[in-house]
Amino acid sequence: MSTNLDTYKKWQPFLLGLCAAIGLIAGMNMRQVQKPSVETNAIQLNSMDRIQKFADVMGYIQSKYIDSIDLEKSTDLALDAWLASLDPYSDYIPSSELNSFSNRMNGTDEDFGLDLVVADSKIVIQKVREASDAAAAGMQAGDQIKLINGLQIKPDMYYLDSLIDSILESNQDSIEIAWYSHEFAREQNSKIGLSPFKDNAVGLSFSPEKGVVYLKLKILNKESYREFMNVLETYVSGKNCNRLIIDLRGNAGGLVHEAAYILNQLIPEKDILLFKTQGFKTAAKEFKSTGKPFFRLDKIVVLVDNETASAAELIAASLQDLDRATIVGQNTYGKGTVLEQYSLPDGSAIRLAVSRFSTNSGRLIQKPYENSEEYNYLSNPENSGEAIYYSRKKRRLATNKGVVPDIELDATNSAFDSTQQLIAIPIIAGHIHEIKKLVANPKESLKSNKQLDLILKNELSKAKTKYSGIRWNEEQIIQTCHATILLWLFGESTFQEERLKTDPVFQRALQELRN
Repeated sequence: MSTNLDTYKKWQPFLLGLCAAIGLIAGMNMRQVQKPSVETNAIQLNSMDRIQKFADVMGYIQSKYIDSIDLEKSTDLALDAWLASLDPYSDYIPSSELNSFSNRMNGTDEDFGLDLVVADSKIVIQKVREASDAAAAGMQAGDQIKLINGLQIKPDMYYLDSLIDSILESNQDSIEIAWYSHEFAREQNSKIGLSPFKDNAVGLSFSPEKGVVYLKLKILNKESYREFMNVLETYVSGKNCNRLIIDLRGNAGGLVHEAAYILNQLIPEKDILLFKTQGFKTAAKEFKSTGKPFFRLDKIVVLVDNETASAAELIAASLQDLDRATIVGQNTYGKGTVLEQYSLPDGSAIRLAVSRFSTNSGRLIQKPYENSEEYNYLSNPENSGEAIYYSRKKRRLATNKGVVPDIELDATNSAFDSTQQLIAIPIIAGHIHEIKKLVANPKESLKSNKQLDLILKNELSKAKTKYSGIRWNEEQIIQTCHATILLWLFGESTFQEERLKTDPVFQRALQELRN
């Protein structure tokens, strides 16, 4: 790692300069034809001098430099550094990563069908995706991974994630896995291929109580609006739910037009400004309500946290401006920048910040960042001439701070913190095949399962000595054990529904809808 960093530092001035030269060439080529002037000619001559200077340096390096040069790698580093110097969001996407990024926006992806976790210094399977090679090979939750491509795997999640990422980036379409099957009580070898799967934009959706529908919106991709509408049709039309909880926690954003489509289903009035986008070189574009929602909704609560960003923040901020929803949770990330993607000839692409969005009140979500002098000046109330922003009902709103919730709550769910999971996961991993026989249905009450309770309490009595240095709360650890069982045996949605039972932000949302 340090060698790569040193290499980058050594080349950084040249690479950035080379990028500047490329930018000058592009700018000259894209400039419209104008009547030449003395000043214009002087600028062009100066630009050509700079380009020639870098061309000369490149010529010397190629002909005289002591070591060989990887031009493709150098170009990628240069583009990455150049875009990173502009703002925190513009970036360069190498051709090797572009397909994965495009898949996420299309609602599809591919992997090896395994979710892995570290338990008692072992790599254990947490979940096997249906219709994957891993499932066909007979792999099950609780089985242990011994080798991947002949390599013994260190029991460290960072190392494991890095290894899987490197395999995916190398375009390998299969891996060899040596694994121990608890069902057959022997070690097995399997070749596992990459397989595509639909990565739903909407995660868990259910009715936690009469008249209420909850949905987890994970990303704003090309499928978000359609999936959002499917949930509303199921619960609003089918089950007479007219109060809505939208969970945007952890949603990093995505496509702005999908946010606009969703907002149009939540605002009943016509021609109401939802938000506006505008950039220094990009014309202003207004997004207004159509006044044609398909479903009637009364109260809405939106859940946010410090990872709610970009287009997801836009949904929360717009509803807050229009007093259409109560926002509950933590202050959001503060990314109010619109990115556009431009393809490059070699199959790579850049995502470039082209505009920022403002909401109905005129406020900005974007938090100040380094190297944003012009933005910081214009967004300062003392300079912009507008110090305070209000909602339609004259509630004062924060600007340049992300979305500040109407009800701020600590999102910590004490029953599922990292300490509880550290204790719970090895216990479940060691008994998962025994537990499978005891828990056949996710709707069964795990609390009343006496055999399961006996297993957990016996293991916790041993663990209490092992983890003597931590704060011990047996009730919370058992809750985490129950949730882990549901995740491993019945999937993510069942697990998340169990977590919400002790989630203070979700519980406050229910309270707001009851008032």
